[in-house]
Amino acid sequence: MIRRCHGTWLAALLLGAAGCRTRLDPLPPKTIDLGPWVYAMTTADYLRDPALCRRAAEVGQVEAQYALGTMYREGRGTPRDAEAAGTWYRRAAEAGHVLAAYNLAVLLAEAGRGSDALPWSERAAEAGLVEAQLLAAGLYSGTHGFPADDERAAHWLRAAALKGHVDAQYALGCRYRDGRGVERNFAEARRWLEAAAETDHADAQCDFGALYAKGLGIPRDAQKAIGWYERSARQGNARALHNLGALYANGEGVERDLVKGAAYLLAAAEAGVKTARTELEKLEPALSDEERARARQQAAELAP
Repeated sequence: MIRRCHGTWLAALLLGAAGCRTRLDPLPPKTIDLGPWVYAMTTADYLRDPALCRRAAEVGQVEAQYALGTMYREGRGTPRDAEAAGTWYRRAAEAGHVLAAYNLAVLLAEAGRGSDALPWSERAAEAGLVEAQLLAAGLYSGTHGFPADDERAAHWLRAAALKGHVDAQYALGCRYRDGRGVERNFAEARRWLEAAAETDHADAQCDFGALYAKGLGIPRDAQKAIGWYERSARQGNARALHNLGALYANGEGVERDLVKGAAYLLAAAEAGVKTARTELEKLEPALSDEERARARQQAAELAP
């Protein structure tokens, strides 16, 4: 297993060891050739022994350099120091350590240095690290201090989607639907949104339902749209609540039900969907006092 630093990006941190787990004698002075035995050390081994880790890092042991960067980042056996963490991650990354390159990119991005982070994230992304592929896609979004590049963002999203990453599948489906960085293609939008929806991604379920509701790249089917909206709404998705309210309030492909429509719109409005509040205000004059009470009761049961 591998260890990734925890950050604000879509990355998980794993602590573990691969290969030989060996009890070692004290490390010789750094002027002495360490010999091949030290390379049996894993990141987990080094994290348990900060003094040994530092000595190995200073004589060029790459795994130790990566582990030392992690120690500084997390404050393990040493005060937290992002600058020192970056220094050791950079040394390991320059020697080809993929996770070090990724974690260096995370540090730089969190510091607002997106243009500096991008080469390191792409280096790790090209090595196949899915978290780095997602980070590269995010850096190309145009919100990190340099112009957006939708084609490159889509490229890295696709790489992560092909590895089965559900958030990437969802984002890529939306891009095919909207024609952002790729040619608009509703068949591809359906492919990726459905893949994410089937793994219970609430936003994907909502947007996949919308393909059925609008007949985009798929035969229009209000009942299937409702089914996907309901699955999404059960996970607390406010947009799905709003979409259900609109379908029932307007009778779009289903029998019109003003009470049910009002209930869904009220639940969506209370979850923060502003347009749902506006639509509810237009609908309420058509409801009796008894119907309003029923709608409020149903909305309370639907609340995310």
